[in-house]
Amino acid sequence: MPFVINTQPVVEYQYAYPNDLMNEIAELFLMGLEESQFLIVSPEEIERQNPASIINLLNEAWKLFWSDPDNFREWEESAIQKLKSFI
Repeated sequence: MPFVINTQPVVEYQYAYPNDLMNEIAELFLMGLEESQFLIVSPEEIERQNPASIINLLNEAWKLFWSDPDNFREWEESAIQKLKSFI
């Protein structure tokens, strides 16, 4: 299913991206990440992070991007300036 609010995929979407195929791809992708020893962060892990961590910053960015895209650019510029001040 597309990650766009209040939209319906075109009829052909189900033929191009059947749920069984998408679930299989997701499982393979997760297996590949785990075997590559990438850090997979759960919502519980995010809660335990320092509020100033890069993990929290990226999570905040995604939340704002999806909830308030009109103001995302301004927030992003401010966040970049804060990061640059730490260098």
